[in-house]
Amino acid sequence: MIEEPVKKQHLHIVKATPADLPVARAKDAFTQPMSSSQDLTQALTLTKPPRRNQDALLMTEEPSIFFPFPAQLANLIQGLSLPLPTQPMTEGMSTLVAWTESDHPALKQRVTDFLLMILAEGEEVHPNPELPDLWQNWHRTTEPIERLALLVREGEEPAALRALVGRPAPGPETAAALTDILLERWKGYVLVQAPSDRPVQKKKQATLIDFRTSLRRRGIRTADIWIDRLLLSILTARQLGHILILSGPTRIGLPLVTEVLADAIEGVDVQSIRLPRRKTHLLGRMDREKNIFQFSQLTQAARAASKRAYAHHDHDDYLSPSLVLIEDISTHAKGDSLHTLIQQARSENGVLLFSEEENKKWIEEYEQLHCKEELNIREEERRDLLEQFFAQDALGGRPADQAWRLHMPENMVVMGVLDTHRADKKLELLSQGIVLVLPELDLEDIERGLQTRLEARPRFNFSEPSVTPEGTWERFPKTRERLLELIKCLSGCNLSLSPELSAQISSFLAFAESWGLSDGPLLVSHIAQALILPRILCQGSEALEAFEQILELPELSPDLLRRLSQLRNSAIQYRRQPFHGAMRWES
Repeated sequence: MIEEPVKKQHLHIVKATPADLPVARAKDAFTQPMSSSQDLTQALTLTKPPRRNQDALLMTEEPSIFFPFPAQLANLIQGLSLPLPTQPMTEGMSTLVAWTESDHPALKQRVTDFLLMILAEGEEVHPNPELPDLWQNWHRTTEPIERLALLVREGEEPAALRALVGRPAPGPETAAALTDILLERWKGYVLVQAPSDRPVQKKKQATLIDFRTSLRRRGIRTADIWIDRLLLSILTARQLGHILILSGPTRIGLPLVTEVLADAIEGVDVQSIRLPRRKTHLLGRMDREKNIFQFSQLTQAARAASKRAYAHHDHDDYLSPSLVLIEDISTHAKGDSLHTLIQQARSENGVLLFSEEENKKWIEEYEQLHCKEELNIREEERRDLLEQFFAQDALGGRPADQAWRLHMPENMVVMGVLDTHRADKKLELLSQGIVLVLPELDLEDIERGLQTRLEARPRFNFSEPSVTPEGTWERFPKTRERLLELIKCLSGCNLSLSPELSAQISSFLAFAESWGLSDGPLLVSHIAQALILPRILCQGSEALEAFEQILELPELSPDLLRRLSQLRNSAIQYRRQPFHGAMRWES
């Protein structure tokens, strides 16, 4: 049980077991009024429930086990007639108290003044020019660890880390999380402060092993060949501007992209979007008053990707990838309109959003508002809207008179989840895109992997290797021979070597060459499963006959034989029905 506290003037260490300690009440430090000092001292909580790693995010509001309170700080608080922090203190409050004992004068003074401001319910006790901005940023930041790190200025990270060691320090989990973020900041500070004549070591070229390790550490338990195929498919889709179709349920595709890849790839931006059902609204539509063009989520994602590409256009070795995941692509998978639209948006001329006349009219309106000295509230809102509408970075550096056409940047990869068990079997989109059949991933393993420490989760440097698609068919003679045999066997399933398929294979081979894959059965399996088999569109009986011929071919990898057996079983099941080669087989 918790020891009975003594009188206020005799502070001592209160010891308790975690089971004895009360759980801190979760109060929203941003939206609820702070009416008492108790609310303020415990206001290190989240404004919304986190999607993952909840224990790590909430640990700042867990009660500490030891609460040594510095006597000098206690005397200062009592001398100002302020209430002492409620015991047992939260881990977040323990961190602030520890930093008031820092050996860095500026950090010590800033945290002390901020702590007094908390105890005074937002009133400045000691005049400090840093406090107003710090107080606002504190209440705007939702992540508890990042919120605490706001108190540490650039260059003060070592002093903040030293103060976390010792009896006045917070618990090990909070201290470890703060150490991660402060060390990352300190690394950037050291690089900036390095002498200009000092040679900077360039990052080593990433390998397939790096990508495999990065995903394994995040709970992806599947064959390495599938992980390799994922990387090569992303690179090929990005270069050609083709859709990467994830054949599988949304419950697997969504966390794979928005959580695993978002955490595993360095410098990546991931957005999850939904498409409107109408084809004419894929990019957006005019509002009811015809005053502005309302962008769809796809167009908004493209403009956000353009901003990232424009911000990093000076860094030749920095890919700055933007992954845009369409949560359910089945509505637009029956035709090729989505594929055609994206291809047009990747072209030099872009794709039409609205008329050029409308664009000129809005530019003139913006220029008039821009030159007007005094604006009313409605005019200010209209000016701000048009300002963002014609922002140069959102247009990828293009002038405002080209805003009526959408240009998707090269760093943007459009991905879509297609649950082939529920979708229509006549899917024209499979004949244009790159298809990756999702394995049955364990979501609990992924959750545990994402909760491990940062140093146990290495990030993958997504730098773009130089590739030469021209001549790849000649440089991979074994793969070429086997692929042509596959296509010949599938000629009765509406499949032929079209120019588009040939370009996809050339790019895939080029990236495989740059990442060190050799000419042989494994490369045949990659291309067959990502580019050739998904293009099968015929009756199940016709596909069954083709699979029987393919299974007799020599030197097929075990991975490809397994996939062919799965498709053969599906063809038997759908013998008299439409059949496509992206079907998933669940035993």
